[in-house]
Amino acid sequence: MIDKKFSENLISKDSAASHLMAIFDELQDNIELGESTLYYKYPFYTNETKDKEIRADFLAVTQNKDLHIFSCVNQLKGAMSGHFVETLETLYNIIDSKLRNKSLLKQHRDGLKFKIYTHIFAEFTDVDNLSDDILIFTTYQQIQDFFGGLQDHILNKDEYILTTSVVEGIDESIIVQERDLTQPTSRGSILTNIEESIINFDTEQFRAVVTKVNGFQRIRGLAGTGKTIILARKVAELHRDNPSARILYTYYTKALNEIVRKHINRFYKKFSGGSEPDWTKIDIIHSWGGKSLEGVYYKMCKINGVEPLDFATAKGKNRKHPFEYVCGDLLNNKPLKKYYDYVLIDEGQDFKENFYRLCNEVVTENNVIWAYDEFQDILKSDIQSEKELFGNDENGKPIADFSQLDNVSDHDIVLKKCYRNSKLILTGAFALGLGVYNKVDEAVHGIKVLQRLESKKAWEDIGFNVIAGNCDENEYMSVERPLVNSPDFKEQFLDDNLINVSIVDNIEEECKLVAAKIQIDISQNLLPEDICVICLDNINISEYFKKLTNFLSIKGIRVFNLQDTLSTNVRFTRHNCVTLSTIYKAKGNEAGSIYVMGVDAIFKNSDDLYERNKLFTSITRSKGWVFMTGVGEGAEKCKTELESLLANGNILNFYQPSGEYVRTIKEMSRTINKKKNLLHSSLIDLASEEGLTVDEYIKKYLLKE
Repeated sequence: MIDKKFSENLISKDSAASHLMAIFDELQDNIELGESTLYYKYPFYTNETKDKEIRADFLAVTQNKDLHIFSCVNQLKGAMSGHFVETLETLYNIIDSKLRNKSLLKQHRDGLKFKIYTHIFAEFTDVDNLSDDILIFTTYQQIQDFFGGLQDHILNKDEYILTTSVVEGIDESIIVQERDLTQPTSRGSILTNIEESIINFDTEQFRAVVTKVNGFQRIRGLAGTGKTIILARKVAELHRDNPSARILYTYYTKALNEIVRKHINRFYKKFSGGSEPDWTKIDIIHSWGGKSLEGVYYKMCKINGVEPLDFATAKGKNRKHPFEYVCGDLLNNKPLKKYYDYVLIDEGQDFKENFYRLCNEVVTENNVIWAYDEFQDILKSDIQSEKELFGNDENGKPIADFSQLDNVSDHDIVLKKCYRNSKLILTGAFALGLGVYNKVDEAVHGIKVLQRLESKKAWEDIGFNVIAGNCDENEYMSVERPLVNSPDFKEQFLDDNLINVSIVDNIEEECKLVAAKIQIDISQNLLPEDICVICLDNINISEYFKKLTNFLSIKGIRVFNLQDTLSTNVRFTRHNCVTLSTIYKAKGNEAGSIYVMGVDAIFKNSDDLYERNKLFTSITRSKGWVFMTGVGEGAEKCKTELESLLANGNILNFYQPSGEYVRTIKEMSRTINKKKNLLHSSLIDLASEEGLTVDEYIKKYLLKE
């Protein structure tokens, strides 16, 4: 099998490299190459003086037949040969040095378990020979004869994956927490093994990194498919290739700031000889910002001489979408200054049209790259439309329209493999989020599914296989998550007991139970910062976190309660502390062990898609384990739905709901949510007048006999 980690649209414009790719396609049928990975215009490094970039035109890593670096040229003349010799020798020395640093790849003290060869592939040449170390090929037969004559140096799976990881520059960029690993089967050891196993980009991820296009580019996939890592890597490479360019990385969740900065720094150092990025050229800032927190809106107001609107004013103008209002207000001052050369937007699903249009207004040549979570919100199962996001130009034509491009796949990249969640946890999140087993028939198949995907392609785009059905109305459907689109290495470390529901009698008992489970996690060598508690009961969240904090304090465990942080906080974790979070502050983040408290609040109306969406998002924060707790019938309902999933072998078996039914469910959910938001806002106002929290106000005035 050959894995092509490049854009085939891009290589098609390079005659020699395209010819060589076709040769490798044919070669695998005649030579036992084993697993193989091909790269185009990759990897790249700088020379010793850092004034020149050096790229491999074509590189092949094979499991059985060594590693091969190619320079590709249409017509090779003698006068050009010195340049190719110098480039190939430099690439050989750099790659050889990096591989020799990996003890797993060393045969003995000085040698690797395989060889590195340097070649030139030329479609036409008047040069017969350059050196004993660099061979010139012009035909398929020459390459087949050469590879057929090579001695096999067979790498096992781990050795092969590590070799490609070194080539791709991932090996030194993965953040692995230091934990006590004296218990090899403890949760801490398991989580460390999981983190150490994520050492490669898959084909789609790598293509998303290296594919550079002019204009708009969208990268979409489920939560945990690596979108944030990809954007960070793209920033590092854009900065390295264009050191004078101004680059913006913006996001919705403030707590992303720290991790994004770390990733950009690591990636940049990897390919720049260890030097730091020029942070005066890279803005990693929140979308809104304010007087004490830099953000895109506030910064663009200042640069364009516009007085920014504060939150209170914006809320008064548009209670439901204040940020959308302020962005639209700033756009009324067009034309705005083209301040950035590139804009990268993370968590794109959380922004509406005006923010996208603002970003495009302040960047040159439509260079907007955004990451979009296709199922962050289960109420929105349709693909986000780039035409609607960016609107029309003065001639009424869409500013962004992928359908009009020859190389659509380079501008709209779909990531199918989810690395954060195990197959079981992700399937559980979908079952509960969509309400697949909300109501079942005698065969335990879902007959009251609350949301639907419109086609088989929609399921396949998010990495599922449709076993039965074509998504026709009332048709029986069977959908599974294939292992190929899940992190198979997790299956080696994790058992089936990954997602659990515990039912208790009251909040105090719930908090005591969660504190005890967290203590077990820490005794199992998880760090406190590996653990996140999310409360879904908005009305009682203060009581939950107060009681939980007290129970954990008795056990000597500290907490980082995001409810108590300032609005300028940009961190999700704190050293040696368990994170306590709302669902809104947990979005975009992850933890090894996730505790979801107050699940009964979700099932008070089990048809409410807004509430189910919170549960879906909470579960998909987990890299390892999910523990859900709740009181009474609501928690019982959650447990029953999970048991139905298990009874179906972790497959989603259901009858496709009608479009009219789903629209009715959505409208009911919107109406209920609108009323709840209005009630909550009123309670906040009333409680603040009394100097109380919402739950204190409810207990004092609304629960009195």
